[in-house]
Amino acid sequence: NTLFVNSHDSPALMKLVPEGEPLSADASPAEIGRRLYVQNCAACHGLEREGVPPLFPALATTTKTDAEIETMLQTGQGLMPAFTQFSAPERNALLTHLRSPPSRTEVSPAGLPERYVMAGYRKFTDELGAPYIKPPWGKLSAIDLDSGKLRWEVPLGEYPHLVEQGIRGTGSMNFGGAVATAGGVIFIAATADEKMHAFEKNGGRLLWEYQLPAGGYATPSVYAIDGRQYVAIACGGGGKIGTPSGDAIVAFALPPSSRVVPPSDTWIDLFDGQTFDGWARLNGEHQYTIEDGAIIGRTVDGSPNSFLCTTREFADFELELEVKIDDVTNSGVQIRSGVRPATTGPNNTQWAGRVWGPQVEIRRNLGPNSPTTGVLYAEAIGSGWMSSPATIARGHDFSDPTGWNHLRILARGPRIQTWVNGHLVEDLTNEAIYASHPRGFIGLQIHGIKDARTFEMGWRNLRVRPLD
Repeated sequence: NTLFVNSHDSPALMKLVPEGEPLSADASPAEIGRRLYVQNCAACHGLEREGVPPLFPALATTTKTDAEIETMLQTGQGLMPAFTQFSAPERNALLTHLRSPPSRTEVSPAGLPERYVMAGYRKFTDELGAPYIKPPWGKLSAIDLDSGKLRWEVPLGEYPHLVEQGIRGTGSMNFGGAVATAGGVIFIAATADEKMHAFEKNGGRLLWEYQLPAGGYATPSVYAIDGRQYVAIACGGGGKIGTPSGDAIVAFALPPSSRVVPPSDTWIDLFDGQTFDGWARLNGEHQYTIEDGAIIGRTVDGSPNSFLCTTREFADFELELEVKIDDVTNSGVQIRSGVRPATTGPNNTQWAGRVWGPQVEIRRNLGPNSPTTGVLYAEAIGSGWMSSPATIARGHDFSDPTGWNHLRILARGPRIQTWVNGHLVEDLTNEAIYASHPRGFIGLQIHGIKDARTFEMGWRNLRVRPLD
C-alpha cells in the first residue's frame, strides 16, 4: 500500500483563450481549421503558430509539405500524438489554416464563453532547461496509502551543466514513471541527466545509476525469464526535456554469481562507521541510523520485521561483530539469506520480497527455556527453530545484558557455529537449510513489534572473511 511517484516543479506562463461559439453550418475551411487548431494544437505550438522552440517548432514558418503534415497528423512524431480522429475534410481544413497568413484575431464568442482552451505556455528556465526557482526541481516520493503520510522524499535527477559547476542534488524535470520490485528496489529513468536509477524502496537511498545512450522518458518494464529478473527501458530521448533523441532499448540483469565474494585470506569491513554504503533496507518501516560509529536500529509501532542487508553475497565465511539489544525485544543476524522470488502463501512471511534464511538470534537471557544470543532460527522458512529444544532450554549468561557483546559466526558448508564473547553457543549441521541457502547476504534484523514504546538494538565493528 505504498505509492512511489515522481514529480517536478517548474514555473510556466500559460494562456487561456475562449473556445468560441459553435461554428455555423456554412463556416469556411479556414474557420473550421482555426477552431481545430485552437482545440488541439495551440497548447504546444502557440495560438499564432509561433511554437516554443526547440521542443515545439513554429508552424507559421514550417517548410513541411502538405503530404508530410498529413502523415504526421495520422501517425504522430516525437512529442506529437497521432490525430486519427480527424476526418479527411478536417485535415484539409487544418492545412488551410496552417497555410493562411498569421493573424492576431482572437477566437471569442459574442457572449460569455462556456469553455476555454490553453493556447500555449512559456517555461521559465535557463537556456539548458533548469527551472528558475529554488531546487529541488524533481522528486521521487513514497506515500503511505493507508495513512496518506509521506514516508520519504528524495531529489530525482540532475542537470549535467550544473554538475560541472559542482551543483548537485537539484533534481530535474522528469517524464516517465517508476516501477517497484518485490526485492525492494525502485527503478526509474525519466530525468534530464539521461540516467537509469535504482533507489532503495524502504528509505529512498540511491543504490545505483547508469548513463543511458539517450534519455529514458518512459516507464521501465520488469520481467523474468527462466528465474532471472530483467529491467528494460526505452531510450527515446528528446521530448519535453529537449535532450538528444535516441532509438535504443536497454535491458539490465544481474550476472548469476556477480555478488558472491570469493574466498580471501583477509578480512573485509562491512561497515565504514559513517555511511550505509554496501547496504540496503528490506521489509518494514523500522529505522536504521548511524550513531558514534555504530548502526542503531529502532522499532516503529506496528511495523513488521525490517532488515538492513549487504548488497554482496557470501557462501562460506567467518563473521565477527559486536551487538547489543534492548531488554524486551529480540534481533538477529541473517546469514546466507535472500528474498522470496515469488509469493507462496497468505502469510506475509511467504510474500515475494520477504527476507528468509538462517538467522543467528540476538536477545538477552530472559530465563529458563528462553532463546538466547547465538542460537539459530529459520527466519520465514517455516521450520521454526534450527537449534534443538535442549540448546534453547539450556540458555547461557555469556553476554552482558546492558553493553556490547562480541558475536562470532562460522559458516562452512552445512555446519554453522556461533560464539558469544568467546564461548561456544551453537555447533549445528543442517543439510536441508544448506541445500536451500548455500549462499546469500548478511542482514541485520529489527523484529516486528506492536507497542508504543520504541525498542533499540545496535551493531558495530562488522567484518567478514570469505572461506574456501
